[in-house]
Amino acid sequence: MAKHKVYQFYSELEDFDSKIWRRFEINGEKKMSDLSYAIMAMYQASGGHLFYLDQNVEDESQKNQGVFPKNKHYEFSAPDSDLEGFGMPNEVKISPEKMTINKAGLKVGDTLDFLYDFGDGWHIQLTLEEIYTEEISLRLLPRVLEGAGYGIIEDIGGVYGLSEFVKALEKGSGTDYEEYMEWFGGNSFDFNQFDEEETNDTIKSEMRYFKDMYEENPMY
Repeated sequence: MAKHKVYQFYSELEDFDSKIWRRFEINGEKKMSDLSYAIMAMYQASGGHLFYLDQNVEDESQKNQGVFPKNKHYEFSAPDSDLEGFGMPNEVKISPEKMTINKAGLKVGDTLDFLYDFGDGWHIQLTLEEIYTEEISLRLLPRVLEGAGYGIIEDIGGVYGLSEFVKALEKGSGTDYEEYMEWFGGNSFDFNQFDEEETNDTIKSEMRYFKDMYEENPMY
């Protein structure tokens, strides 16, 4: 069995009162786009929105000199659209399908910011916890080690809309609750539940679906 470099991340949905998080592993031969697709799969995104991934880069020579470090900015965006040039001047733009995780220069303790759907503004922060090399079958990666919380809900209005939805669920009655249940086809569920086994069973097929959507048959 071949040896592979494995990256272990902790990720968490930002700005949401109830903690929604995942700890996961992914092999370094994967592209930064694959890392993004894995995040979408783990957090129940369905695709169909633009995303970007910011890799926060420290420049040792500029520490304590008041110079803002450059970030590597991995983005799917459309030429000649309103999103062209999206980002800050200090960001080095890279197509996420062009860079492998191994070649991204990540170190333990580094953080990345994943933003999905620029309207709803879902922000998931990743922290690299470990990098190690071991003999492992790539059929096992990527995989979720643990987590909590259902994830995001598409087109609900971001963190604010998700908070209102959870409040209605907890109340279990009233106009808001009935409207949400109608929106979801009358199906209620435990928003605090996270099914690790199901996520690991479907993560690869979800990632293939996203790859086809964004790279093979892009809508943007």
